[in-house]
Amino acid sequence: MNELPIREEKLPEYPSKIKRLASLDFQRGLAIWMMVFLHVFNHMIDYSSVAAGQLFSGVPPYTFINSAFFAFSGYFGN
Repeated sequence: MNELPIREEKLPEYPSKIKRLASLDFQRGLAIWMMVFLHVFNHMIDYSSVAAGQLFSGVPPYTFINSAFFAFSGYFGN
């Protein structure tokens, strides 16, 4: 059987791989991790016992590290 003279035209070549930026992937992963962590933490901790007036006063239950952590998780968790 004779073959028909069909010519296949080449499609224009596109870049075979899209270059991804590792820093954007890292930031996306960090954002997802922080979102999950802070929402879970926000549902586990009762913030009603934290007195806003004494939060950064340095009184023993409210050290600066604890106060910064409460402020950070309370702000970003909500």
